[in-house]
Amino acid sequence: MRNLLIIMVDEMRSDIAYHEAYEYVRTPHIDRLRAEGITCRNAFSVYPICGPSRASIMTGRYPKQIGVLTNTCLLPPEERTIGHHLRDCGYETVAFGKTHGQNPGFRVFREPSHAAHLGTDSGGWNNADGTPLVGELPGETDNHFDFVLTNEVEKYLNKRDESQPLAMYVGFHTPHPPFYMPQEFYELYDPAEIDPPSEDEAIFATKPQVQHKMAKSTRYLYYDHVTRQKVIAAYLAQITMVDVAIGRLLASFEQRGLLDNTVVVFISDHGEQLGQHNMLGKQNNFYEGSLRSPLVFRLPDQAHAGTDITTLIEFVDVVPTICDALGVCTPYNVAGKSFQPAFEDSSYVHRDYVHSMSVEHRAIPDTNEDFTRGEMVRTNRWKLAVYTDGDGELYDLETDPDECVNRFQDPELASIKIELLEEMVKHQLQYTRDATLWGSNRFRG
Repeated sequence: MRNLLIIMVDEMRSDIAYHEAYEYVRTPHIDRLRAEGITCRNAFSVYPICGPSRASIMTGRYPKQIGVLTNTCLLPPEERTIGHHLRDCGYETVAFGKTHGQNPGFRVFREPSHAAHLGTDSGGWNNADGTPLVGELPGETDNHFDFVLTNEVEKYLNKRDESQPLAMYVGFHTPHPPFYMPQEFYELYDPAEIDPPSEDEAIFATKPQVQHKMAKSTRYLYYDHVTRQKVIAAYLAQITMVDVAIGRLLASFEQRGLLDNTVVVFISDHGEQLGQHNMLGKQNNFYEGSLRSPLVFRLPDQAHAGTDITTLIEFVDVVPTICDALGVCTPYNVAGKSFQPAFEDSSYVHRDYVHSMSVEHRAIPDTNEDFTRGEMVRTNRWKLAVYTDGDGELYDLETDPDECVNRFQDPELASIKIELLEEMVKHQLQYTRDATLWGSNRFRG
C-alpha cells in the first residue's frame, strides 16, 4: 500500500509558490515537488480563514455542511476526517503541527505551542498600532515552530512500526504572521528592493463597503512605504524558511526509502492579500490572492511529473483525490469529487463553478462596525460575490484579472449575474447544514 504525506502551510499565495510574482523568491523544495508532481493552478479555498478551510480540506465537506464557520468553531465529534478514514483502512495515522484546533482524527497527534516557538503570543499583530509583528527571532533556527516539527517527525520515523502503511499530516505555521524568524532568513530579502502594491482610497469607489472595512481593519492603507516594504520582505523570507523545512521533511522520507512509495500533497489553507486592494490578511474578501492557493500532488514513481492542470478545483476535492491516489475507497459523505482524471487528460473539465464563503463575525478595531458576511461563486471567466448588506461584486476575470472594475450594477451583465446567483442559491440549498446561513448565532465567532 502507498503511504501519504500531507504538507500544509499557512497563508501562502499561489502566485508566489508558482513564481508568477516575486519570481526571485527561493523555494527549491517546492519547485522540486512541482517538477516531480502535478500542479493544480486553479485550486481554491472554500473559506479564506484557517479553521473552516482546514476542517473542509480534512473532511472533504463544505464548512456550511459541518458547521465550522469561524475560527472558534471546532469540528463536531460526528464528523470524520481523512485521518479517521485511513486509520480504518489499516494505516498508521500521525499528525504534527498546526491544525487550528481541529481534531484531525489521527492516532498520534502532536501540536507544539505556537507562542513558545514563534516569539510572541499576540496572534501576530501589534496591538498598539495594528502593524504585523516583523523581526528577527533570537536563538537557534531549530527553535522555530516549523523546525521543531521537522525534528519531531525525524524522531517519530526513527522508531515507527513499519508493519503498517503510513499516513502523516504536517502543519507548518508560516508564512502566517507573526513575521518573526531566525536571522539567516530575516536578512534574505532587502526591503528596499521591494515594490509594494500602492493604491489610494479611490479604488473603493465601486467596491462594497466590506472592502473598505477590511482595509481599515488591517491598516495597510495607512502604512508608510517603508513599513509596507518590511512586511512584504518578511513574508517572502518566511516562504523561503518554510521551504527549507519542507526540504528537511522530504529528506527524512527519502533517507528511509519512503518517498518513492508516498503520495505527497502540498497545500496551503488559503492565500494572503499582501497589500493588493490595500489589504493584508485574507478574511472577508474573495479576491484571487485570498482564495487561489497552492496545491501539488507528487505521486509514487513521479507519475505525471511536471504536469500542470488548469481545471477549476475546490479544496473539498482533495480527500477523494487522495483516496483515488492511494487506491482506497472514498468516504460516502464527502461533498468533493476526485480530479484524478485531470492527471492524464489536460482537457478534462472538473468543475464549471467553484464556491467560497465568509461569515466570520468580528468587530472592526476602533469602530462600531463589524464585517459583512458574504458568499462567492466563480467560473473560468466570471466571479460573483454577494453580501448581506446588499452590496456585491462582479468581475470579468478575462479582461480584468486584477479584479479592479466591479460590474455588479452593469445592466449589460444582468443575465450573467442571474446565472451565477442561481448557482449560488442552489449550492446553499444543497449544502447548508441546519440553519439559515446568515442568521444563526451558532455561527458567530
